Amino acid sequence: MRTREVYTTYISEEEEIADVAFSPDGKSIAFATVQQVKVYEVASRRLLFSCEGHKGLVGDIAFSPDGKAIASVSVHDGSARLWEADSGTLIFSISLEHQGRIVAFVERGNTLAVGLHHMAIKLFAADTGQESGELGPGESNGRFFVSSLCASQDGRLLAAAGTDRSVHLWDVSKRSLVLTYDHSDEATAVALSADGKYLASGSADQKVIVRNTTTDRTLRVLLPSHHGGINSLAFSPDGTTLASSGHPFANIWEMRELPQEVVELEDEGSGYATLRFSPDGEEVAL
Repeated sequence: MRTREVYTTYISEEEEIADVAFSPDGKSIAFATVQQVKVYEVASRRLLFSCEGHKGLVGDIAFSPDGKAIASVSVHDGSARLWEADSGTLIFSISLEHQGRIVAFVERGNTLAVGLHHMAIKLFAADTGQESGELGPGESNGRFFVSSLCASQDGRLLAAAGTDRSVHLWDVSKRSLVLTYDHSDEATAVALSADGKYLASGSADQKVIVRNTTTDRTLRVLLPSHHGGINSLAFSPDGTTLASSGHPFANIWEMRELPQEVVELEDEGSGYATLRFSPDGEEVAL
């Protein structure tokens, strides 16, 4: 990524977008909007199809590692859904009783993880939608929920942020907790480097903590220029760059021995709700 040029816009600024995701081959880009997921061809900027059926805003989306499916979740209609990534045809729908907020593929795409209220993460078989397990002890009063999920490239590790201020890292294959720590306010975003070596977490406390998952040591505490909390975090595919989004800025950092901010983008509206790197690391979708 060499410039800060904004070279294309897919969706009108008036349309609410909760999340964005690139297909693994970088040829498609999907947007989570009200009642649907819109999928565009990157090269032509042409709308390919829409995945329709949700009631209310689609809160989070993810492509499967093989690029054949798109997962979506909406707290408004209480469902997680899996769609064919080449047509938008519904594969299955899972009823979550208005608890699901965040979704991620783990275990090399064989399992779908959904972050819930009560600080729990439910696991479902990606081929059938059948529940296959749960991570986290949860909590009984329902005041807190999982606000962000991110899986390592091989799907073995899963990071989770929670509004109870906590950050957890799970080894999904073993169903075991690798590490946990707290922010001073609600944890709102997590990102894992592709190799799972580095974990970044953001919070309403306006800080980004970068941690080594092998040593369980904090490497950096970054202070982005957001006026509020951290909305989203993402590592570049090669792990050399970290991006954060908030209001009204998005910040991009080179992860050197001393992290250096290389780009600051300002949005004159409500700020940036989400961001994702393209698979080649050359572009950031906001």
